Amino acid sequence: NIGAQAALEQVLPSVISGGSFNSSGAPALMEVAEHMALAYAGQCREQGDLDISSILAVLDRMGREIDALRKTLSAREENLSSPRSAEKPFTQVLDQKFWSTLPEEKKLSLLLSPEAATLPPAVVRAHVEELFARGEWGRVTEILGHYARCCGPADPTALHGTAQRMKELIDLYEGSGEELLEEAIGLLARRLAQEADSGTRDMLAECLVRLGRKASQGKSVPSMLHTLTALETLRQHEPALASTVRQRIGMESGLPGLIDAALAGTPPPQEVVEVLRRVLIPAVRELVVRLGSCQRRDQRECLVELAAALGPEATGYLRQLISTGPSEESVRTVGLLARLDPSALEEALNLRLPRCNSACQETVVRQLAVSGAPVRGRLLAGIRDKLDPCVLPAALDEIGMSGDAVHAGFLLKLARGEDFRSASPYLRLKAVEALGRLREVNAVEILEEIILARRRWRWVHPQELRVAAAQALEKVEPTAARRVLGASEISPEDLILTPLDPSPDVPGVRQRLYPRVHLAEPLEAVAVTPRGQVQLRVSNLSLGGGLGVPLVPLAAGTHARLEFKVGWRGLQARVVVRDPRGQNAPFEVAEIDLENRLALRRVLRRFLPPA
Repeated sequence: NIGAQAALEQVLPSVISGGSFNSSGAPALMEVAEHMALAYAGQCREQGDLDISSILAVLDRMGREIDALRKTLSAREENLSSPRSAEKPFTQVLDQKFWSTLPEEKKLSLLLSPEAATLPPAVVRAHVEELFARGEWGRVTEILGHYARCCGPADPTALHGTAQRMKELIDLYEGSGEELLEEAIGLLARRLAQEADSGTRDMLAECLVRLGRKASQGKSVPSMLHTLTALETLRQHEPALASTVRQRIGMESGLPGLIDAALAGTPPPQEVVEVLRRVLIPAVRELVVRLGSCQRRDQRECLVELAAALGPEATGYLRQLISTGPSEESVRTVGLLARLDPSALEEALNLRLPRCNSACQETVVRQLAVSGAPVRGRLLAGIRDKLDPCVLPAALDEIGMSGDAVHAGFLLKLARGEDFRSASPYLRLKAVEALGRLREVNAVEILEEIILARRRWRWVHPQELRVAAAQALEKVEPTAARRVLGASEISPEDLILTPLDPSPDVPGVRQRLYPRVHLAEPLEAVAVTPRGQVQLRVSNLSLGGGLGVPLVPLAAGTHARLEFKVGWRGLQARVVVRDPRGQNAPFEVAEIDLENRLALRRVLRRFLPPA
């Protein structure tokens, strides 16, 4: 071969002079072989005898032959345990050294030519990373975009090699801009839909999964939408493969960030809505969770608006969950359904609540409270007969806070003690407070009777119920309250801690029911839980709950009997721990007898600042 002879003649003078050879400690024969290969490739390039793919093929063959030569040399045997045993294959060494001999413009023309798909990944990576370092982002995008478009050669063998190279360079695409990421995802999905070879399909699928994860985990809504569109294209040709790829991508992992983006825009951006529609069931589940943990009214309204924008399919899925889902899961949908389809919710609750335990019923009441639905008072009034007595006080509170007095008739009966299994004194008190918040004028006569009823020299009703009736009467009919209170022996100090009314200006989704008092000296208390006793230091307290620091963390939803160390008798109430905030454990009073509540009122009054 004349070219090989010329390459040898070019190399021999350096061998004879001992010039630059053997600088790395490699056997001289291997150095000669390497330089001959590079010289021959350079001559072919300069003379135009071979195209770049043919030159690379020659280098690949020579590299394999040099590798075989290296294994036969005794020096190699002596150095098997040295770091040189981890050297790159000579094929890759020759590729990189040949690439380094090319001028810059030749490298660029090759990277943007149809032959780009045949270039070794190592040389493509080296050049792209060099461009990255120089800040030439436009050139990087141009090269990687062209390389991705080379994924469609007609030759199956060439495509397999291109897919392998694409897989080795996939991290460069993950770190590129949105446009290139989206283009590569679309190209891979279309190519994958047409590919029959299993090995090539696996490599293309792996690339698509990697890029799809990058798109779904980022905050780019267009990239997520583009990924879903690409998967839909694949599904039309290969449904099973599309399902597998989508599952591996895990589009659901990007939903929290996507919903955050939607909450930042009013109304929600249409692109966000479109993405959520494409992953409807996980999106609805995420919205359900978000609404249940939402703290602010403005965010709640955005979540409701977003759920409504998903259309009847989302509402239908919620109806299915509330009707047939497990109790613990289905009750979490109550908040959204109360806003989207209250009629269906009412029907489902009447069927399912009798079979739900008290914890699930409590979740229903809290969900309705959080929802802010205008009809929540009507819904709660409609299910009152099906609620556990321990859950009913919270329902009565929310009926009063709803502002919906349409169903106040049963509250009047309850205030008289004529409903709900002879109505405990605490339930009567809650009904009285609800009537006051609703400004129910038909309650005036009942409230006056509770305040003034006497039997000989004693008042008929407990003092705490009389105080609650007096406070309610002041809200419903102030003139009648002034007339009645003069004969009631209820002091003005007893009326200070008045139940709070609903206010549209409160930013939180749930408003406090009573004024909270900061205790200058924390109260010592003991929470008696099913798992034992826990010491608690209570720093904020009201008639409806408080905030304390337990010595041992208390989980949200824990039911406990809270015993305060005040006075010679102390006082106690049954409470429910809510979502802990750092070291603090908020709790709500679920039930308390009226003597203990009166004692709690007097304790709170002690800590009030002077008028």
